[in-house]
Order: sequence, then structure tokens, then C-alpha cells
Amino acid sequence: MHIIIKTFVMFACIGMVSCSKNGTLTTPKETVLYQTDFSSNDGRWVVGTISGGGATYYQNENYFVEGSQVGTYAYIKVTSAAFTYSCISNVFNGSSGDIAIEASIKMSSAPAGAGLIWNFQSGGQNISFYVFEINTSGQWGIYQYQLVDATTIPNKYSITTLASGTAISAIQQNQFNKLQITQNKGQLQFLVNGTQLIEMNANSNTLDQVGLFADVKSILAANSFQAVEWQ
Repeated sequence: MHIIIKTFVMFACIGMVSCSKNGTLTTPKETVLYQTDFSSNDGRWVVGTISGGGATYYQNENYFVEGSQVGTYAYIKVTSAAFTYSCISNVFNGSSGDIAIEASIKMSSAPAGAGLIWNFQSGGQNISFYVFEINTSGQWGIYQYQLVDATTIPNKYSITTLASGTAISAIQQNQFNKLQITQNKGQLQFLVNGTQLIEMNANSNTLDQVGLFADVKSILAANSFQAVEWQ
């Protein structure tokens, strides 16, 4: 496990079946809890700019998340720079079944990575969250961020690498990629364009709160986002 310190500036489906008692297959009921195609602002996603150079905005029926264009990066993760994220809360509030989030994203620039953020926790200076991201080289990674110093500008975070992979063909360049995280019976599955990359124990890391993330010098454009539940 590799841990590094990083600074930041904050602005701000998989099909499932089950067996009935008589042994026949039944398809669980799917409920869409939230969805958007970003063709208009539904008021759930933050919009604006920050002094560090990051921004979130709607343009051409897409929603953009831009990390700061100032800083350095090395193999997916930056060494010193600013990231940007945008979260929506209470998507899965009270959900009792298996759940998933899915977004269609395009990286117009993402040398350091862009993707999904989940399990955002904030209590005063105790901030932590998880990121599932891909980059323009076809690499992917899953990381835990933990605030370690809120007195600096930008704030400093520690980053723990939970999993990462070299370039894979499932990640398409200059096209929209469908990223998905499912939480199924205590396990988290991470998929890109239908290809499962890894499965991990969820422990207490629930998907809510969820959103989009762009690392330094990275620009993410999203044209859809949805959250679903199976019962």
C-alpha cells in the first residue's frame, strides 16, 4: 500500500438475477433513484469557479469538472496540485437493496485521472472520500483521500492507493466511457464499459455521497449519471 501527501482545492448496470424457492430465476426489481443527462441544470450539481483554477459548469448538454491546470503529476496520481470534485448527497437514503452508480464520462484531458467519487464524509476538519478514476493513458485506480491539514491553502490530503492497473483496451480514448460501481451483498465491483476491473470488500464504505472528480490538469465531461437500487 502506497501513501502520499497531496494538496487540493475544493469547489464546492450491471444486470442481476436471483433464485426463487422453486429454483427458477427471478429478476430483481430495479428502481432508478436518481438520473440526469445533464441537458439542463437540475440544481443538484454545484456550478462555479475557484481561485486555484478548478471549475464546474454546464456546456453543450454536458457537465464539466476541471482540476487545476497548475501542478505536477506522475502515473495517475499527482504529487502536488489541486483537484476538483462535485458531490450530490442522499441519493441512497434509506435504500435496503443492492445499489449502483453509473456515469458516462469523456476525458478531454486527464493525464492524472478523472472519474467517480463516493462515500464522501465531512465533519468539521475530518474529511475523507474514495475515488475511482481512469486517465487518458488507459490506466485506472481506486484511492482513499483523507484530510491531514486544513490550515494550508490548498489543504493537504493523504492518498492511499487501494488498487490500480496498467493500460487496458476497455478504456476508450477520446470517447465517452461508462464507469460503474455496484454494491452487492457487502462487495463493491468496479467496471469500465461493462468490463469488471476488480471486486473489493465494501466494509462500511457505502456509496452515498457520490459524484464526479477531476485531478490536476484533468477535465471531465459527463453526459449522464444515474443511481439505481435492486430489490
